[in-house]
Amino acid sequence: MRISSFSIPARSEKTAEQRALGFLGNMKYQKSKNPELVIAVGGCMAHNPEIREFLVKKAPFVNIIFGTLQFPQIARIFERKSGA
Repeated sequence: MRISSFSIPARSEKTAEQRALGFLGNMKYQKSKNPELVIAVGGCMAHNPEIREFLVKKAPFVNIIFGTLQFPQIARIFERKSGA
């Protein structure tokens, strides 16, 4: 499952964060129904240290968190997580 929360205007940043984090509540439910579901959060929000810390602490059902600087390694990140 991939969620895109890309948002350019600084004004909408908080709203985009709130929407993405709210959507994670639904993903938690989906994960409980399907434990094999891999949930990844990536992009500029995941690059933010405060949001990354929040996800690690409050959303342990998220399997992969990657920031914008990790995009070139994304295939390797997913391979490591899947054990391939």
